[in-house]
Amino acid sequence: RDVPNNVPRRNRVAYSNGHCHSHRNTASNAHPNSHADISVDCVLGGVEHRAQRGYRLANLPGDKLTHLNYAFAAVSPAGECVSGDANADARNLLALAKLKQRFPHLRISISLGGAGAQNFARAAQNAETRQKFAQSCVAWMRQNRFDGIDVDWEFPKNDGEKQNYAALLAELRAQLDSQEGRLAEWKQKLNKLHLTIAKEDPKEAK
Repeated sequence: RDVPNNVPRRNRVAYSNGHCHSHRNTASNAHPNSHADISVDCVLGGVEHRAQRGYRLANLPGDKLTHLNYAFAAVSPAGECVSGDANADARNLLALAKLKQRFPHLRISISLGGAGAQNFARAAQNAETRQKFAQSCVAWMRQNRFDGIDVDWEFPKNDGEKQNYAALLAELRAQLDSQEGRLAEWKQKLNKLHLTIAKEDPKEAK
């Protein structure tokens, strides 16, 4: 379904009790029917710790959101995508599914990594490890009914890791594209499974 008409196309409102970032879709993620000018996503961090302050996923204004990132899944020492907090996910993933039922236009991605996340370099080091990691991430995404993947590697330390990161993103995009033909029920709603990244702000890096 399309985004509700009462939500402005540009700079759509992002609701946060965590952190909100501006994301850019990877180039191959473009689609003639997609809303390419939507750039504001919301990243939820530690939702379960905020319930005591009256913050719950059910309270999110889904009619004012277009995209939502759920943070975080983790990279295991074996180089696979795993739950970052199994107890929190048991509660929050059910709440996200209910939110999606209420607001079918809302596209929800799983964010991988985050500040201090480990094992990205190991998962990205060669073609074999990249394929293993990408396949596990897509499987985790499908299992939990997300609409895409957001990668938050903070940050590659050298040119070699940067090159491996680019190759990892290419592998993730390829694995996502391979799924689309199998997800007929999603294809009716989604133009393309999302792949986004969190990128360091040059102003903050100085």
